[in-house]
Amino acid sequence: MPANIEIAITTTSASKSAYPDWDHVGGVVVDHNPSDQYVEWSGDFLQKMAFFTSDTWWPTVETYATTKKISDIAALLYKCFTSIKGGSPQTTSWTLTERTIAGFKQDPMVYTKWTP
Repeated sequence: MPANIEIAITTTSASKSAYPDWDHVGGVVVDHNPSDQYVEWSGDFLQKMAFFTSDTWWPTVETYATTKKISDIAALLYKCFTSIKGGSPQTTSWTLTERTIAGFKQDPMVYTKWTP
């Protein structure tokens, strides 16, 4: 990471593609977030930003930033990424095209200057 960058997020890896919002695969409704629009990853990310900047959740962002000695913005972006990404294997990701049912078509990535 360059010294002036705290965090970099991509919607997918270099070997895969990004996709528009899909709410179903094979006729089965499986989107964790069917109210998002446009691009699956970006829509979910913006909704998570609204969630974590609320009065209720912003203190968790500030606490994480203080603990890791990073900016509040980097902490916010990281919190948004990890809440969308889900666990491993990608069965809980909000990004439908990352989950097993869709065949792992997308692979969101995060790079940080700190150890998460």
